[in-house]
Amino acid sequence: MVSLAETQPPKKNRWRERWHAFRNPIHEEKARVLRERWNALPPSLQTPNQISGRHLTHCGFTLGASYCSFHCTHCYLPKNANEIPIPSLAQVKEQIDANRRFQGPGGGLQITGGDVADAYWKAGRPDELVEIIQYAYSVGSIPMLMTHGQTLIEHPEFLERLVVEGGLRQISVHVDMTQAGRHGFPIGRVKCEADLHPVRQAFTDLALRIRAKTGFPLEYALSFTVTRRNIDDVPEVIRWYLADPQRSHVWRMLSFQPEADTGRTISRSGRSRPMMCGRRFVRGSACRCGAMCRFLAIPTATAGPRS
Repeated sequence: MVSLAETQPPKKNRWRERWHAFRNPIHEEKARVLRERWNALPPSLQTPNQISGRHLTHCGFTLGASYCSFHCTHCYLPKNANEIPIPSLAQVKEQIDANRRFQGPGGGLQITGGDVADAYWKAGRPDELVEIIQYAYSVGSIPMLMTHGQTLIEHPEFLERLVVEGGLRQISVHVDMTQAGRHGFPIGRVKCEADLHPVRQAFTDLALRIRAKTGFPLEYALSFTVTRRNIDDVPEVIRWYLADPQRSHVWRMLSFQPEADTGRTISRSGRSRPMMCGRRFVRGSACRCGAMCRFLAIPTATAGPRS
């Protein structure tokens, strides 16, 4: 099979590409993919407020290594996740190609599974993850690494390789009190989300160091599973990010996801709901978050990526 990377046209002059993008903001291939998506919808769904096939082709993902060293109370992974072998590099590239064909150019691509940074590092295969990031960019996708980040905090040289050699620019870091396995922050001693602010600050400082050392941009999204236990802490977490401009400059999105009845989730009664989360967003960001706010808090209906 010929990979998409081998069929990409040679790079044009950067300014010429930018001028073309300014004059033609929707790429021809993207426009074709959108038309195909729209035409594939049944007539009953081709409504004025339909997003699919009209504005975007959504975010794709890879099902990579399912290993994760954490054992969180609200985890979407099955009990045997750590026993599943890491897919071959060729298999992951096939998934990337499939996403690229479905999305067209410039589509977001979550590099995910269990915790892929954790898995590839512990398996002694960090080069493969670097190549996966490289390959995603080479075919025209925009990868985001989904992780709890413990491996990157403990081995910043791995993150530096992903940024410098792989071209990684976006990471989704999961930090909340559902996590069991964070070194120095045992789940039994974490009584509220404020107890984890040192972890969030450590990731902020890490990104700033990587930026200063490499000269490359690196941005985070926060992934946060909202449960009955921590829902009242959501305003405090939002206020913490807003309190320092450096934090909101590094953390470009805050994604608060109500717990889901899936995987290894322990507590499945009295779950938090999107509307309940929304009220906490208002409480935490009102009077502080205007039109120029640098993050977006998103309530979604699934458990957060990378518990």
